[in-house]
Amino acid sequence: KAILDMKLQRLTGLEKDKLEDELNLTVNLIKEYTAFLGSEEKLMQEIKNNLQEIKNRFAVSRKTVIEESDTDIEAEDLIPQEDMVVTVTMNGYIKRVKLSHYRTQRRGGKGKLGQGLKEEDVTTKLFVGNTHTSLLFFSNIGRVYRLKVYKLPLAEPTARGRALVNIFPLTDGETITNIMPLPSESDENQNIIFATAHGNIRRNSLADFHYIPSNGKIAIKLDEG
Repeated sequence: KAILDMKLQRLTGLEKDKLEDELNLTVNLIKEYTAFLGSEEKLMQEIKNNLQEIKNRFAVSRKTVIEESDTDIEAEDLIPQEDMVVTVTMNGYIKRVKLSHYRTQRRGGKGKLGQGLKEEDVTTKLFVGNTHTSLLFFSNIGRVYRLKVYKLPLAEPTARGRALVNIFPLTDGETITNIMPLPSESDENQNIIFATAHGNIRRNSLADFHYIPSNGKIAIKLDEG
């Protein structure tokens, strides 16, 4: 009722005073913020004051303890273990396909379309391994390369794959002639037997192939031809 009894001129005056107060407050804030932006020292002090205020209002004792872990996590540890079908063609193309793509079919099934190859190319090697299975790649000049299955190109069953010459630094005339999956658990007593076309035979410890540089190494010296 008191407001209704006021004259319109007085009400207008009250609203004007309110707007002037808000304007003065806004101008003062602009000056204050401008001073902060113009002085790194004032800005940092204001940040410290705000953080201290937050700490005083919300700080609680830490309920957990951060400790250093003795376990080193490698990038490879984050790769899930999954069964893969690895195929290699006569023309030197390789790929890995998820084993789940190949499902058991009932009697009378039409089969499943496999690798999309050119007419003159055929699959020469096929084996099932895990993504963490290590593979040894032997070349025609006696060099050996090592690679894990997960580093091979992942493809669909109908895909061609990737040329081995684009995976390993093969020299002119060098080709991959054999691939051997390594056992998941190595034993000091395990060996690899080499036999050549000239009738030479040699035995090497599997431990000799534990570390192989990216450019490969000599597995066995071969005579030309």
